[in-house]
Amino acid sequence: MTSAADAAEAAEALAAQDAGESTTPDEGGRDLGLRTLREFMADPGALEPPEPLADRIAYRGYVTLLASREKLGKSTLASAVAARVSSGLRWLGSPVTAGRVLYASLDEAPRDSVRRLVAYCADPEMVTLLTRLPTPSDPSGDLRAAVEQVAPDLVVVDTLAEYVRDLGLDSGDAGAWTPVIGGLARIARDHDLAVLLLHHTRKDGQEYRDSTAIGASVDLILTMREAEGDSRARTISARGRLPVDGYTVRLLGDPHDVEGRPRWELASGELSLDARLILYVETHPGASTRQLREGVTGRGAEIDASLGRLMDRGVIVDRGAGSGRALHLADSGVSRGVSGPPLEDPRDTGRDTPPVSGEDPHGHATDTVRTRSGTRGCVPNETPGGGIGTHPPSDDPEVPDLFEPAGEGP
Repeated sequence: MTSAADAAEAAEALAAQDAGESTTPDEGGRDLGLRTLREFMADPGALEPPEPLADRIAYRGYVTLLASREKLGKSTLASAVAARVSSGLRWLGSPVTAGRVLYASLDEAPRDSVRRLVAYCADPEMVTLLTRLPTPSDPSGDLRAAVEQVAPDLVVVDTLAEYVRDLGLDSGDAGAWTPVIGGLARIARDHDLAVLLLHHTRKDGQEYRDSTAIGASVDLILTMREAEGDSRARTISARGRLPVDGYTVRLLGDPHDVEGRPRWELASGELSLDARLILYVETHPGASTRQLREGVTGRGAEIDASLGRLMDRGVIVDRGAGSGRALHLADSGVSRGVSGPPLEDPRDTGRDTPPVSGEDPHGHATDTVRTRSGTRGCVPNETPGGGIGTHPPSDDPEVPDLFEPAGEGP
């Protein structure tokens, strides 16, 4: 005969099994992390591809290594990604998953990071800067404590060399590097957040510096080099377990000009399927599902899945009546934005300066980023044209190569 205690224990075990928890601890009572394949498959998200916070560079639960020679723009690119995630603005034409950002600015004066983040329209309430590690001998412990306090969706470590500076690691000592990078990977997995590590390459610029254990422990390796014949473009090669192909990006404007609204454009490389759907709906408002399938290259099932994700996230909405769909971009910004239709760059409307009153040139409410010089408007959606998935280029004068501030560390 089964007692009430036995029944309760069996119920708890069944509930734990349904939740995917291990029910087979060892003799010491430790959870060994054992799960059957069926338990994993019970999670609807287990078979889904990795969720990009920012397409091609930051994925929830994964670690990306972005490496380049010094002064080629790692911090500039990472600041733009962080700002886009914090504000929900598109990145290279694709929607982002808006969320909180923890930016470990360890390699430069904090004000340089602040200026870039503001210039790229970061939401000041959604970005927290970590400017020093209180316990240099335990950087992973300090970072984990900061993560638990801030609860970010994206963590940027700028740079990995500064993160480990006081550990005295031998550059080729795989045994010493493995637990360091493994600790960062555990933070990404345990808290279901994206980690972006900035690091240097060797002198030839072809491979990241230091131990091969670094590359073995991260999920995606991006190597950035100056594009041939274009000093403001960067070619990025990719390898790893995430579905990312190589691409080229180009910087328009001065990344430290908080009033100039600098931006990155995708100069080469195919737009993501999500970005292509957004572009089609943006240029064909009211399109049906059939028209979308005919107008966008790709398998029907993949297009339907992408459309479902974009509708679930509120990026695309159906305003059709009856059985037919009429697809439109949402009135608000991507994921979490501002009311009003997608806005244009004020420079393309004949206006000399960005709006300062919390409205765009057409009178619609807009996000604002406060600076010491006042408030500047930030568009919730960028419109394609000129560059892929970016503002149309204006008659900006040539500006010097300002990827990194003068005097920044290596």
